[in-house]
Amino acid sequence: MIFFIFFSSFFIPDEKRCLHGVPEEGSGTDLDGGEGMKVLRNTILPVEGFVAINLFGVAFVRKGSWDSLSGEQKEKMLRHEAIHTAQMKELFFFGFYVAYFFEWLFRLVLDNGNAYRNLSFEKEAYRNEGDPLYLEKRRHFAQWRKPLRAPGSVR
Repeated sequence: MIFFIFFSSFFIPDEKRCLHGVPEEGSGTDLDGGEGMKVLRNTILPVEGFVAINLFGVAFVRKGSWDSLSGEQKEKMLRHEAIHTAQMKELFFFGFYVAYFFEWLFRLVLDNGNAYRNLSFEKEAYRNEGDPLYLEKRRHFAQWRKPLRAPGSVR
């Protein structure tokens, strides 16, 4: 089933796409979410209680949860997932999942169970999901670098 969902996202007719990366009502699929990322609306992935998950550069958004978000929240969510897609591409997808898993294990022990928010991948995505231009200025392997300072800011 997941194989079908993954590959069917590459055959979305152009009329089902929307311009700004926010899925249209009732289309079931959609769009280009930035960074070459496809977005697929469905009721299977992610599991209930979550809004989105990015698997190999395809963002799966849960219909009910997604529909309850405002336009601004949807845009931030897509930027967050697009940042993960950029991270995946840098690490050739498989390397991303290996690094993510081992860092999660390490942080699970080190951070008393609060691993997810302390992952370098998630910190970068959450810190920059509000910046529509972030992917244009993002440095390679930014998840392991110090954040860029705003011009004119004082240390």
